[in-house]
Amino acid sequence: MIKLLHTADLHLGARFPSLGERESARQAAFSKTFERLLTVAIKREVDLVLVAGDLFDQARPDAAVVGQVQAGLRRLVERGIVPVLLPGTHDSVIPGDSVYRRSEFPGAILLDRPAVEEPVGITVRGQQVFLYGFAYRSFLSDRGLDSMVRRFAEGIHIGLLHGSRQGSPEWDYRKKDLPFTLAALKGWGLDYVALGHYHQFEVLQEGGRIYACYPGAPEGKRFGENGPRYCAVVDVAPGEVRLEREIVNQQVLEEQLLDLGGCGSAKGEGGPAPTHGTPAPPRRPARDLPCSRASSSAADADGT
Repeated sequence: MIKLLHTADLHLGARFPSLGERESARQAAFSKTFERLLTVAIKREVDLVLVAGDLFDQARPDAAVVGQVQAGLRRLVERGIVPVLLPGTHDSVIPGDSVYRRSEFPGAILLDRPAVEEPVGITVRGQQVFLYGFAYRSFLSDRGLDSMVRRFAEGIHIGLLHGSRQGSPEWDYRKKDLPFTLAALKGWGLDYVALGHYHQFEVLQEGGRIYACYPGAPEGKRFGENGPRYCAVVDVAPGEVRLEREIVNQQVLEEQLLDLGGCGSAKGEGGPAPTHGTPAPPRRPARDLPCSRASSSAADADGT
């Protein structure tokens, strides 16, 4: 049995222009979440760290962001932990100057081919482990999903996929997305598939057997990504998976509803009040607007 830390959709280097002068603080929270993931991996003594796409928020992140990732991955490698990187939709390999084309990540395994020719084989704790994954390009990856099929019986076989599961509550297919079904995923015969792209935590299982997981975005980025955010810590053996989630976010997003129905109703606001004896126009229903705010999480409190 081997131990994995599975994360995805970190979106390092994301921009938040609507936050104005608070943008840098929000970006710093994302950086701290990345550092916390490294700390969890080291403390939990995992063998592999799987990043299933969108490590970066864009294909051309700033040099400082790339430098932070390179330094962080080096920490893992120095402790015998193997990082495995899969490009996503935001940090695609399609541009000629994509971060994965112009930057090196020594010691990491990068799954950047348009399909799996042969799985990448490594030895972990004396066991053969085979890694499957491809960087999706709509114009080159016609056989990408079919290439994820398990090649042989022996060993532990792990897949990485950045894609959209049909039937998911988050289903919103776009041309640049990679759709797949749970039935197809099960048919690959892999011991575990590390998923990315959807930002909510979801375990895909049937009959008590875990096949795959979306760990969700480890730091909330937009409306709906509220509350605690996670990574998955996974123990994998042939045909057996044990999974637990661990909170890693630095800030907690909350949404509040603001009732604006009374705005402009006072005299002198929103036009003159109706004259005496004249029926007032029907009042429009109160408009509830979501308001998101960030607060510090337990990750800040424990200083990790």
